[in-house]
Amino acid sequence: AYEIKECDWSSDVCSSDLDVPGHEFVVSHVATLTGALDALIDGVDGFDIVIVDLDLPDARGLDTLVRVRAVAGDVPVVVFTGRREAALFEQLYAAGADDVLNKDEPASRLLARTVVYSLERLRAEARRRRIEQLVLDSPDGVLVTNIVGTVLFANAAAEQLFGKPQSAIVGQSLGFTFED
Repeated sequence: AYEIKECDWSSDVCSSDLDVPGHEFVVSHVATLTGALDALIDGVDGFDIVIVDLDLPDARGLDTLVRVRAVAGDVPVVVFTGRREAALFEQLYAAGADDVLNKDEPASRLLARTVVYSLERLRAEARRRRIEQLVLDSPDGVLVTNIVGTVLFANAAAEQLFGKPQSAIVGQSLGFTFED
């Protein structure tokens, strides 16, 4: 659970009167990109998500996101901006933004929803990586195929079992299809 707090960014005063059942958020606020980068590097607060404005006193535009993304690691980054250019939104997603919100449009609920979705995506990706590592490390041969039986992946144990490198297994047909 996270505590949702709505902040008056000009005074750093936060209140927790938002109603998003099942979630609480605690907000840490910095006013500059330098402060944000320092906080991320220090990792003191163990951030679950970063929400960044593109236009800060010490940074402007796409470079703001690029610099945050470079130190944020796997932490989702949501861009909050007053700009509306579609091309900029595309550049932001390409540069690693998990979501982009326009300051004029979202209500507090929309921001909370975005945070929840970003955290869910982060957790799903972590689960996927754990499962992938389990399959890679499995002592049993594992093949992943599509519905027509073409091998899409083979772990190291499958390479040993078949006596072929993964490159010789992937793309080959098993010779039968899967109905379900």
